[in-house]
Amino acid sequence: MQHDLLQAARTFRRQVAVGWDDVAGLDDAKHSLASALALMLAQPPPGARNDPVLRILLYGAPGTGKTLLAAAVSTLFRLDPSKPASFYAVKIPELRDPQTVTALFDVLRQDVPAVSFYDEVEAIALRRGSDMDQDSAQRKLLSTFLSELDGFGNKGVERPWILHIAATNRPWDLDEAILSRFTLHVYVPLPDDALRRRIVEMHLARNGYALTDGLDWKTLLDKTDRFSGRELETLTQQVVARMIRQENPGLEELAVRDPARLRQTRLVARPLVLDDFLRILEQMNPLTSPAYERRYLKWARSPFAAAG
Repeated sequence: MQHDLLQAARTFRRQVAVGWDDVAGLDDAKHSLASALALMLAQPPPGARNDPVLRILLYGAPGTGKTLLAAAVSTLFRLDPSKPASFYAVKIPELRDPQTVTALFDVLRQDVPAVSFYDEVEAIALRRGSDMDQDSAQRKLLSTFLSELDGFGNKGVERPWILHIAATNRPWDLDEAILSRFTLHVYVPLPDDALRRRIVEMHLARNGYALTDGLDWKTLLDKTDRFSGRELETLTQQVVARMIRQENPGLEELAVRDPARLRQTRLVARPLVLDDFLRILEQMNPLTSPAYERRYLKWARSPFAAAG
């Protein structure tokens, strides 16, 4: 039974294909994370000791790059120059019971250095009285999770060499027990105009597609206000797909009548124009409303956030 639990916990380990410089923008968030990592790794002055941040809470709208940031941190976290930290990515709802939580932390202790990322932490850490209050089983899960976090620094080693990063889209609903243990709170905002343009250009260039010269960026950026990085990626995918269908008539019929020919078919493409984007944007709206964006900014100025 214990062996099965440990094996299941090891499946949370992920290969990281993103580097620090691959994270576009988010300079303030990256600065906070890099500073925390520097204090964790550096030697203290003679006669002193560092008290590094070992637990970080990332918060912000869905799709803003919280998982990407956590993965990128693991590439910087090295005790051996040739070996980056292991990266564990856990969606909190996947922690089914306290035994799974304990097994995960046992695995982490055996695989240092490591970055352990807990997405959707609100699934077990909602404050009492919130509009999504939780049941006793979730409370027991939270209790085990907090106990494991608290015990991490008491295992007979000076530094546990594990960075715990949690993420949430609903920081105002989190239990104070979580907020107090994740001592650094980092806001991951929606991309501004400059970053939205960079994200669109990056996704297109990565896949070998071009934009027409003189594209009306002002109109496009106005139309994509409050879009997250993930939503912009979806937008570019759909824009490219629509253009490909336009430039290659008959593809759908070929897929039905002679799919084998598609393997020998070379697609034709053209530079993307503003209308390509506007057609798709007629059917897309940002997930984050202006009111929700204001709520993130308000929480960032609150005592709960400042405490981190």
